[in-house]
Amino acid sequence: MKVLIMGAGSVGQVFGYHLQLAGAEVSFYVRPKYVAECEAGFVLYDHGRLGLAAPLRFKAEAVLSTLEELERTSFDQVYLCIPSNGLRGGWFGDFAARLGDAVLVSLCNGMDDRDFIAEHFDVARTVTGLITQISYPAPLPGEDVLEPGTAYWFPPLAPHPFEGPKEHVEAAVKWLKKGGLPSKVAHGLSEKSTYPSVVLMTFIMGLEAADWSFAQVRSAANMKRIHGARREGLAMVSGHQKTTTPLALRLLNPMIMRMVLFLATQLIPFDLETYLRVHFTKVGAQTRMYVKNWIATSQELGLPSKHLEELGQALGPQLVASELIDSKAKADSILSASSGKA
Repeated sequence: MKVLIMGAGSVGQVFGYHLQLAGAEVSFYVRPKYVAECEAGFVLYDHGRLGLAAPLRFKAEAVLSTLEELERTSFDQVYLCIPSNGLRGGWFGDFAARLGDAVLVSLCNGMDDRDFIAEHFDVARTVTGLITQISYPAPLPGEDVLEPGTAYWFPPLAPHPFEGPKEHVEAAVKWLKKGGLPSKVAHGLSEKSTYPSVVLMTFIMGLEAADWSFAQVRSAANMKRIHGARREGLAMVSGHQKTTTPLALRLLNPMIMRMVLFLATQLIPFDLETYLRVHFTKVGAQTRMYVKNWIATSQELGLPSKHLEELGQALGPQLVASELIDSKAKADSILSASSGKA
């Protein structure tokens, strides 16, 4: 099995490591300036095993950086491990055209990402998955590690779900599970995946507006604003997809969200508040793309978007700045991923 990982950030490194454990030949596709760094190898820390005390190491079979190199090589599977906003910028069509007979495994789950990918690549060879792991460049502020690397954690009872054509999705899940990365075949993922994203990202936007402080975000005013934005976002997804919001998400309220936040801080084996600040500051352009798209879609559907707009305005200066990124910068950003490499 020959695998190419597009995106050598935290997510791509974890997938690459576990696919290599399964026996796959793993290569990466990165910008030229990151080739030497990636060729030197990766250091990872698995919070589910020995944590930050035991670095894990692996090296890629090859590191590619040009379309010409890609065209001269063939792969069985190609993983897209990049932020949703990284798909845009005019590069993906040329990239997809050089994948030959490979199966594309996309971990991009923006509301319209599937349709965008389908414009450039055969849906009969496309598998889509959701990321349930938490991974980040280590150390976070306050952590100690033997050397910088990527730390990650697989939440219990939360395997990565994948769906797609039966033969291809089963093969992808088989290889991932063989390498120790929790995965499962799922159904109806395309209809269900956007709802949890709205719940998470409206909270993240509210947290950022509260200066990344759990103490501040728990206030009645902030929870009320997040709750309103979440309800508008869920209604928008229902209208856009013509599906019904899952009952559990319809029942969420500020009190339940406070309880979930408390339990998460007790169960997750690292500083969750610091992680969210570091990670979602780094992928802030993606957050802003989401809220802009949600507001626009709500307005097109004639649905309320007052609270979504309030959160967008709370992120105002950066939201405006993100609109100034030109197409070239967006194309470059695909290779930034979550750790600055891809």
